[in-house]
Amino acid sequence: MDRDRVRLAVYQYLVEQGFDVAAMAMQDAMEDASAVREATEEASGQLLSMLDELVTLRETVNPTRKPKPALETAAIQPDNRFCAVEYACLQGRHEGNVLACRLSTDGKLITSSADRTVGVTPVDGLPEAVFADEPTAKFPMPCPILCVDYNPTNNLMLVGGMDGATNVLDMEGNVVQAGPKHRKYVVRVRWSPCGQYFATASYDGTAELWARGTSTRSKGDDGGSGNGDNSGEEYERLQQFHFEGNVECVTFAPPLDTAADTGGDGDDNNSDDGDDDGDDGDDNNGSGGDDGKEGRPGQLLICARGECCLHVYDIACKQTDYINMNELLDDYVSFSAMDACVSPDGRYVLVATDRDRLILLSRQHKCLLKVFYGASNGQYSNPRCCFHPSGAYVYASSEANDVVVWETTTQKVVQRLKGHSKVIRDMHMCSAHEMLVTCSYDKSVRFWGVE
Repeated sequence: MDRDRVRLAVYQYLVEQGFDVAAMAMQDAMEDASAVREATEEASGQLLSMLDELVTLRETVNPTRKPKPALETAAIQPDNRFCAVEYACLQGRHEGNVLACRLSTDGKLITSSADRTVGVTPVDGLPEAVFADEPTAKFPMPCPILCVDYNPTNNLMLVGGMDGATNVLDMEGNVVQAGPKHRKYVVRVRWSPCGQYFATASYDGTAELWARGTSTRSKGDDGGSGNGDNSGEEYERLQQFHFEGNVECVTFAPPLDTAADTGGDGDDNNSDDGDDDGDDGDDNNGSGGDDGKEGRPGQLLICARGECCLHVYDIACKQTDYINMNELLDDYVSFSAMDACVSPDGRYVLVATDRDRLILLSRQHKCLLKVFYGASNGQYSNPRCCFHPSGAYVYASSEANDVVVWETTTQKVVQRLKGHSKVIRDMHMCSAHEMLVTCSYDKSVRFWGVE
């Protein structure tokens, strides 16, 4: 809904209900006399009318809709332990804007920049140390690198660039293997926690899923050339997914029956979306962190513009299911999912949108559970979100150049992390260090820890 319309409706409500002091304060803040006159000239009860329309819509659009399932709160009660203090700020590590950041479990900060470099900075002293003097090893790239990720199982990086290329790198910046070559920007790359898979998302309307194999391919084959020392960790394409709009995000989730809410309703998995255009390849059901019990692979979650559903691809079954992100489970598209992450217990998916709100989805029930308001993000924003390792708090970046922190159970804003002077481009929660890392167009990287 238009923000100005909401403000005018609230102002009108304050006037009509006799909240004169609050109405005067809001009038001063609006600084638009014509808007104030417009609010007073509108038919009375605009705010209450909007709420009544919403209630009626809920009752008529889907009268058989079941009540929203409850959020399991026993294990995620707020304990005031969240990242609220800025521990350190790194400036001048790149000449251009810092576009992406990751903090490895072994204490290395990985960054990428518009200056066509990827940087690796040792930050072993977390969280107490101030590492302003630590050197940054910078590796030249053929284009600006928009996204990075770190694979803790084999100490590899994954990078995606503006030229549509993706590459697997070692920590010295050497190309271990070339990944998929997209036709437009690669905006997201993700390793699965077990390191068995990686996924890429591009503005060419495609996402790709690759898996670790054992074959050694020669240079020029699909996927590029491998490094002889890493021939046992060659990655091969499993699937390619096509969408009408830009693909904004990909992320991995564990199998549903290995998440904390075991005994789920059982995935329907009855809808192959017909857009799998790549090689089926092997299941690659190797052991690993997110592969769940008996080495079974999990799911790949995909967010695309112009979609009301989150696409859920089951890697073992090779089938696609969906989670409707609308509260009424209709097919109307009023926002785009820009980022997504899975809760530490595997039950829920947090989604950052381009419409001033975050939403929390249930993987088991395939529906919306909660909405978080408080972050300012519009149509052209590119917000990021993440969970605290406890699951009791969630974080999201805002166009106000800050990070908003909510309690998961109450949806209450408990903190705004201020420090960046320009738009926050990326953020990462490192569970091993209980540390939130943010990077910004102000060319800085900031570290936020528990007080």
